[in-house]
Amino acid sequence: PEPKLRQDRHVRRIFQNALTDLVQRPLMNVAHWLGELGHDSASARLYSTLADHEPGPVRSAYLRYRSLLQENRIDEALAHFEEVVSAYPDAETLSEYGTVLQQANRHLDAVDAFDRSLALDLDRSESHAHRGFSLMQLGRWLEAEAGLRRAVRHDPRNRLAWHDLGMAVSKRGTATRWRDTVAQMVERGGEIRAGEAAIIATYLAEHYGATSAPA
Repeated sequence: PEPKLRQDRHVRRIFQNALTDLVQRPLMNVAHWLGELGHDSASARLYSTLADHEPGPVRSAYLRYRSLLQENRIDEALAHFEEVVSAYPDAETLSEYGTVLQQANRHLDAVDAFDRSLALDLDRSESHAHRGFSLMQLGRWLEAEAGLRRAVRHDPRNRLAWHDLGMAVSKRGTATRWRDTVAQMVERGGEIRAGEAAIIATYLAEHYGATSAPA
């Protein structure tokens, strides 16, 4: 019975992920853009509806948080998510909590949440990446670069981490290292043709660092 139970849970998880990709993600996008366009009440209602139909407690809590946030109930939104963290202090929940704190502009607390997440799962690329972003906001460029390099090492396809890594590198005055960054993109599976590498390195150096093109 136990192996069968695990198998059933696995099938349900696959089905749930498929539903999330096919239905929830587009609707989350709609909710986001409703908020961006100033329709806060409609955005809040849609987030709340999605939360009602989300079986995962962490994802449901995040959607409920977004709903409260759209209604400008910021303190209530944070308190709600903190309750979830207390009940489910795993790597995923702590990482989600870190992003919630980032949205509240509490980057020092966010770094602590990501540290706790990584203490449980050191290979979480998104935790490394988001932690690096918060470190950048705190002006801790050396730590940010190191963390973002870990993020892209664990997940070379993490485009946001690559972007923030570039910002961290340029802020440290090491724009000439863009050549190495582009080379790492290629080594780790980035679809960049040989003839495009120099153009990309030049663009990055000009727009995110020193104006002189790399040799």
